[in-house]
Parts: sequence; structure tokens; C-alpha cells
Amino acid sequence: MKIQDHAFAADLQNWINEHLSPYTPTSKAEKLVSIHSLVRELAQSNLLTRGWPAPYGDNDIRKQLYLHFSLARQALGAVGLCLASHIDIGTRGLLDKGSPELIDKWLPKALTGDAIFSLAMTEPDAGSDLQGIQFTANKSEEGWILNGVKRGITNLPFADAALVLARTNPSRSPFSYSLFLVPIETAGITREQAVPTLAYHGCLGGISAKDAVIPLDNLVGPFGAGLMLLMKHLETERLFVSARMLGISTYLIEELILHTRNSPQCALQADNVARLKMQLMAFEAYFETCVNAFEEGELSAKDSAALKYMGSSLLKSASNTLADYSGAQGYLRGTPAIRFTTEAMGLALAGGSEEIMLSIIGNTL
Repeated sequence: MKIQDHAFAADLQNWINEHLSPYTPTSKAEKLVSIHSLVRELAQSNLLTRGWPAPYGDNDIRKQLYLHFSLARQALGAVGLCLASHIDIGTRGLLDKGSPELIDKWLPKALTGDAIFSLAMTEPDAGSDLQGIQFTANKSEEGWILNGVKRGITNLPFADAALVLARTNPSRSPFSYSLFLVPIETAGITREQAVPTLAYHGCLGGISAKDAVIPLDNLVGPFGAGLMLLMKHLETERLFVSARMLGISTYLIEELILHTRNSPQCALQADNVARLKMQLMAFEAYFETCVNAFEEGELSAKDSAALKYMGSSLLKSASNTLADYSGAQGYLRGTPAIRFTTEAMGLALAGGSEEIMLSIIGNTL
């Protein structure tokens, strides 16, 4: 990934080497660091929001993307997933659409690691179909009364607050949903244990709400605009997901090239690796095109969807090839090959499934 600020790139790599080196892929499985501590250390090093709008940064999204690319290239998938959910999805959503009062109360905590954020959309029976959610928020004199379940949400096992999408009208109209800031310690909110997953262990969890009451001022954005806000937000999220796909794919293909050079058996598959390398070059070029379009305010839903779909296809091919190169070891639980294969499956869902990406692209034909 290209970045003009070479000093930032060097500072970030030095920070990763100093703080995260124990978690690089020399071991069989990645350990999950404390995200509270990670955010605190990044903030103290002036690396957390360097690309955010003023007064928090210099409004250079490439720095935020490069942060996630670099973590992914170090094979730090779970760390990047949790960090993105906190700072570039949950907290950024608060900054973009929250009231001045909510921002003043929560943003300083989020930027110092004293509060970790999450974005809670999916439910046990509503994944890609967000209009099928059953989590409700009903207005009363005391505040918004919340009821329902959210599950499979990044950071919820340890988050302090979440932006929660809730149904505020029984119809399936696009304007029947609103977004709320929900402190996890609110009475009536129960945190569920981390959901068992094939990858990103310990990162995904859920909450249940039973007559939980939050202040009326905790509405984020206009009433009834929650789904529309998230749909627009997902276009940006897909850029960050693509940056992580680019980082992991770069790491995997570099590993495959080493296998090809050092193993006579793997050398027979050099054509496959060459094909993956060309696909990586094409993906990186398209990524740069989309970042440029975003900077000009012209990134379309079609391009963000196509970019993510392209990255997902590449990452799956690269991870499957590494598994094949590893022989029987490539299919044993806990090995790097199987971890990357399952991470590829998880990233394919982030920001919308491949089927949704194809639907978005198809609607523009």
C-alpha cells in the first residue's frame, strides 16, 4: 500500500515491532492483546487517529488505512479487527453523527482507551438482512426502553459502549430503524460470553436487553435514519476491510514465494503463485483507485463493493494455496494455514457478504 508520509510509516512499524512482536506469526496461533491497553499505547504514541479530521488528526485517511494494512501484514488479524471496530467504526460513527453532548462525554474516553466501542447490528436471526432485526427501542418519559438480543458482534466481550441499531417502528420501511449509544453497564443489559468462532477467538460476543432504559439524548443521528446512516458508513468500512485483506494477502503471497523458492515440491506450483501475485497487483491498483475516489468524495457503492469482493476472492485463493502447500499440516487446527483460511471466511462477511457485494454491483449494470 502506498503512503506519502514515510515518517508515519516508520513510526508505526517501530511501534508494532516494540509492542506487538510477541504476537507475530512465529507461534501457531495469535494471542489477543488487551484492546484497552493497545488503544492507550497507540494514543500515547500519536498513532491512533493521525488520519482523523481536525482537531484529532490531519484528515488523511491513508494513515488510518495504512494502520490496518500494517497490522494485517504482520498477521495480527484479531488485533486489527478489534481496533477497526473500536476506532474506525464505533468511535468514528459517534464523531460523525453523535450529539455534541455525547461526543464530549464519550469521545475522550474512546481516544485514550478508557472506553472501547462496538457497532451492534446483527442478531441471531438477522445477519445480512438488517431490516429483519427484532431489537427494539421504544420512547417513554424515562428514556428509550430497549429489548432484544445482539450477537456475533466484534468487541462486545469487552466493550464499554456500543452503537446499537434498533427497530423504532414495526414496519420494514428503511426509516423504521434508529441508532443509539448504549453503555454496556446499563441496568437491564446483560453481556453474553464470547461466541465460539473459527477465527478471531475471543473477539465476538453479544448482549441481551430486557427493559433497559437509556437517556433520550443517546439517540445518534436523526430518528428513523439509523439504517441509512449505516449503509453509508459501510462503504467506508469496506475500504478498511479491503486494507486488511490487502495486508494479509501480501503476507501470504510473500510466504508462498518463499515456499516456491525453497521447496522443490512447491516449485512445481510456481505458476499458481505467479497468478496470485498478478491478482495481488491488480487488487492493490484498484485499492489505490478507490482510495483516491474516497479522497475526492466520489467513491461509489459499486466500487467499494467490487473492491471488497475482489479482495475476498484473492484472500481465499491465497489462504487455500498456503493450506495446500502445507500438506496435512495445512488442515490441522491451530496452524497458521488453517487460521488464515478461517480468517478469510470471516473477512468475507465483514461489511456485507459476497452475495450482497454482487447484488450491489448487479444493481448498477
